Amino acid sequence: MLVIARDLGVKVDKNDAFKGADGKYYSSEQAYQKEKIKQGLRQDDEHQKEMRKKCIDKMFDFMHYDKSNRMPTMFFGRLKIWNNKWGFDFDSIYETMIFVSDVVERAGKTKIFESDVNRLFYFMGIIQNSLNDGKRISENKKRAIEEAKKAEQNAEEINTDVGVSNRKGKIINLFGGDDEWM
Repeated sequence: MLVIARDLGVKVDKNDAFKGADGKYYSSEQAYQKEKIKQGLRQDDEHQKEMRKKCIDKMFDFMHYDKSNRMPTMFFGRLKIWNNKWGFDFDSIYETMIFVSDVVERAGKTKIFESDVNRLFYFMGIIQNSLNDGKRISENKKRAIEEAKKAEQNAEEINTDVGVSNRKGKIINLFGGDDEWM
């Protein structure tokens, strides 16, 4: 039976094709992974969904909305553009929102807006102008976490070697054991 491989756009044998989680067929698993990344779906989808929810909650806080209010749909479209087209992950977007929260709060208190849509556009402009800073902060945090893990692993390796010296191929116990001075 022949199926259409989405990445190639041609018919291939069903036994030779790879069936993705979306139920569609691809020429190979690598082609599926490339297509998945191209569509903006990250391999850590659950974490990204959680961070997207945090971004939405943060914007609700900026707008002083409760959960019963409806956020203008432009915000969700802008989140999608920032994530899919511009390549910012939701971690970076959330870090940006935290980074500019004082500026957004001050703008919300001092500036008079004609409508909530205008307020939202103004806040999104502030966030958008600082996205690179948020990405840098997010990358620095990830790098610091990785370095801390490496340092912890190195400390464990050092702790296992305490009290042992290796001189010219001979292992000598530095805390005694084979000393015959008694």
